Amino acid sequence: MSTAWLRAGGVARVNRVRHPPFARGGIGNSAARDDLQHPVRKRRPRRHSSGDTRVRTRPGRAARFAPIYRFAGAGARDPPREFGVALLSKFPIIDFANHVITRLSTQETNPVPAPMPGFLEARVDIGGHAVRVFNTHLDYRSDPKVRQQQVSDMLAVIGEVSAPTLLFGDLNAPPDAAEIQRLLERLHDAWPTAAGAGLTDPADVPRKRIDYVLVSKHFRVRDASVPVTLASDHRPVVVDLSFTP
Repeated sequence: MSTAWLRAGGVARVNRVRHPPFARGGIGNSAARDDLQHPVRKRRPRRHSSGDTRVRTRPGRAARFAPIYRFAGAGARDPPREFGVALLSKFPIIDFANHVITRLSTQETNPVPAPMPGFLEARVDIGGHAVRVFNTHLDYRSDPKVRQQQVSDMLAVIGEVSAPTLLFGDLNAPPDAAEIQRLLERLHDAWPTAAGAGLTDPADVPRKRIDYVLVSKHFRVRDASVPVTLASDHRPVVVDLSFTP
């Protein structure tokens, strides 16, 4: 599962972490750097016609969950198990959508690329200004064709970046991979070279940088780090941003 976390700390503060799937509906872990050891309590989600799940979190936080897969609960009285991407925010979430992009199912024996949900878009109110926030998780397989199509699908949703825009994601591709270059041309990779290699995967001994915070021209990077933690199979990316509407 991919989770994006927005919080205030004098500047617009952005954290991103990838979690493994969790057993029940809800958010299994907070994505804040200083909260990685304090899981958010799992709650029964409330379903909405738009396909999103609103999740109860700690007071003062908003959350939206965009399911990719949905399965029956482990028991007859258990809530459905859902796997997807999520956004947690200290800032008010104005609206939300769960967009369809091409995916190669991880649940089928012989999958073929097909449209599936799980590309999260939200508008977040930061100081009275609407900021577009996206969260994604691209295909992990070595063949880049599905990721290439996913990038095309996402760019069609994102459109021209004239409004403040953030995109978080496990892109499952290094910064020089050909299939993500069009995305990196539309939005800037916020990781500064001065902060080191930014390796995140695997969490115990990271060898790859495949987790990203991408920003529009409205944001400037103040600081960035990859905290050492085994709270997930990837290490989180933490970026502090200044925001100019």
